[in-house]
Amino acid sequence: MWKYLKKRKNLGALTLGGWLIIFGLSQAIALNFLGRDLILGAIAILAGVFILIDR
Repeated sequence: MWKYLKKRKNLGALTLGGWLIIFGLSQAIALNFLGRDLILGAIAILAGVFILIDR
């Protein structure tokens, strides 16, 4: 798994971009589903971890 993370230099940026798209859609079109806040929180944490790993 760590070999894959080392190859992907922008994994944090991609995860953050996914979080921004999901969050934006949920606010723009009132996208609601069970566990939305939990999923968005988990993606935000992953994005932060990946960004810190890349440093």
